[in-house]
Amino acid sequence: MTGGPPFNEPPVASDISAERSLIGTLLNWSERIPEASDAGLTPAHFSLLPHGVLFERLLEQYAAGAPIDPRSVIQACEDRGQLDLVGGVEYVVDIDRGVPRGLDVRAYAHQIQLDAARRRVIRECDDTKAAVLADRYAITNGLSARHLANFTTITDAIAPHRDDVLLDVEAQIAAHAAYIEHEAEETVQTGFPGLDDLTGGTRAGEVLGIMARPGTGKTLLVGNIVDFVLQTAATLWVLFVSLEMPTAQIVERAMRITLGLSSYKLREQRAAGVLNLDAYRRRYARQLLVDRPGLSLAQIGELVRRAQAGPAKDGKLLLVIDHFGLLGGDRGASVYERVSTQAREIKELAKRHNIPVMVAIQVSRDAGGDGSKELGLGAARDSGVIEEAMDYLVALRQPSRQPGLSPQQADEARDKILLKLVKNRHGALGQEMALRLDPLSLRMWESA
Repeated sequence: MTGGPPFNEPPVASDISAERSLIGTLLNWSERIPEASDAGLTPAHFSLLPHGVLFERLLEQYAAGAPIDPRSVIQACEDRGQLDLVGGVEYVVDIDRGVPRGLDVRAYAHQIQLDAARRRVIRECDDTKAAVLADRYAITNGLSARHLANFTTITDAIAPHRDDVLLDVEAQIAAHAAYIEHEAEETVQTGFPGLDDLTGGTRAGEVLGIMARPGTGKTLLVGNIVDFVLQTAATLWVLFVSLEMPTAQIVERAMRITLGLSSYKLREQRAAGVLNLDAYRRRYARQLLVDRPGLSLAQIGELVRRAQAGPAKDGKLLLVIDHFGLLGGDRGASVYERVSTQAREIKELAKRHNIPVMVAIQVSRDAGGDGSKELGLGAARDSGVIEEAMDYLVALRQPSRQPGLSPQQADEARDKILLKLVKNRHGALGQEMALRLDPLSLRMWESA
């Protein structure tokens, strides 16, 4: 571990690892801060003053509705002259290293409170011993009785937490239900059941990559997923960063998917003044669109911060990047180094801002052939270690592009896109599944 607050030996009856894990979790999943505060945890319960200070800043920023990530907390500490006290930038950035996903915030909060109570008992024992040794009449003078009253106060303070240690069957079922409910609220579903059943959805801090050869349907798939998300997730905002396609083209595709119209019908109704966009307005009211080419991930991170501080302040955010190969970066580095760095930065951005990220990835002809070739993990390695930063990686291909098809095969393959999950950090990969594309409305659905 590098960096750290100034202490030589950990205080007695303390679990520094638990304190670090809790702070790290709340830094990256700030929506879980109420779980800690509702459990009664306060800055004074932490054994190390730096951890108490960091927790105090987290509570303060959450109450103010301010964005929470390592950078904002570092700035808050610096503004108060507390940065050295909490171990400097390095310690705050490093504090979440090794924090397990799905950490039980309430259990950790209770453990930290129990450790605080243990330290109080130790101090009270020391004080009682000192008082008795100093006064031979301590018992008759009532000193012991007063110390006993202090022990009773400590016992009463920790009593609410004792019931959480031994969970009966109903408490176990309730804990599981709460976990499932929380997970359902936090995940982004794609609307394609075969894929969602395998991944369970993309969670905050995770990255879903969709890779394919040019013109094979990855942007259409992204558009259909965004349409489904906006239709079904009532509090979720979408920040759509297009590095290639201009706003007008993105909007037209979204209108066709939402309204079920062909490009011709869309223009015809607009020209006749009868185009009803109410459904589009309602559905896409929570999408923020950016079409500036060459944006770096640092610039995109700033856009995320602006969205979280502004329109998406009271909701959650899905970041969509189309597409990976057009990200701005250090042109002095080799392609492999630049792409590998950007892949890691995407994952760090997702984790830092506690958001799910979906990114389209265009593979080269060498990797993807004519677009009919089945892709594997290796297809994402032709220019850098992209796949290592992905929690889920989906590969697309169009069988209709394969040369030499018979008329019957060509008819069967028409408007079909084959999708396969080639990386799943949390489970199985499954089989290739077929999607159908309506070429008029651009709507996509799973096919048997």
